[in-house]
Amino acid sequence: MSLSPIRVLAVDDEADICTLTKRFLEMSEAMEVDTVCSVREAMAELAKKCYDVIVSDYQMPEEDGIQFLRSLRAAGDGTPFILTGKG
Repeated sequence: MSLSPIRVLAVDDEADICTLTKRFLEMSEAMEVDTVCSVREAMAELAKKCYDVIVSDYQMPEEDGIQFLRSLRAAGDGTPFILTGKG
């Protein structure tokens, strides 16, 4: 019996961080990671596909992670959300 992988959307304005996040999380065959570099791209991706968790950078130029989370919750999206990058 094969379990479906955990679908992760990683959002970070730094492409290198997206690449590292994807590589690290996909070391476990239990995860499938898509990456985008902005909240705008993330919203477009979320309109096409469902995710089990969203991992988002806190500080991004156009819209930060908190604003992104608030927008999702206001739209009724309860996807688990992890913020990264803020010390």
